[in-house]
Amino acid sequence: MSAYGDVISTRCWNMNQSWYYESIYKKKHKLRVKIRRNAYDNQSFANVFRWDGNQWQLVCGKSIMECKCQTISYVNKDVTAADFKQDEEELLREALAIVE
Repeated sequence: MSAYGDVISTRCWNMNQSWYYESIYKKKHKLRVKIRRNAYDNQSFANVFRWDGNQWQLVCGKSIMECKCQTISYVNKDVTAADFKQDEEELLREALAIVE
């Protein structure tokens, strides 16, 4: 269990000229972090969603230019979930301040 709750799942994969990162946590709320680092900055994002019982609702996000993972390129082969952790933690802190 992390400070953000139990980890339900964590994924990191490369597809369509992008690195994707997704994690889902359950504590008081179910929160989902989604980060996409695309070859183009305007097609990249870093968001947190909260499950409302029916669908994922956007809580907060930030520009990829504010993220540490902005240095990742889709051609990198050694990218792991750890490369997204600092951005994930910053997003989760902000999201929890909003929903709790």
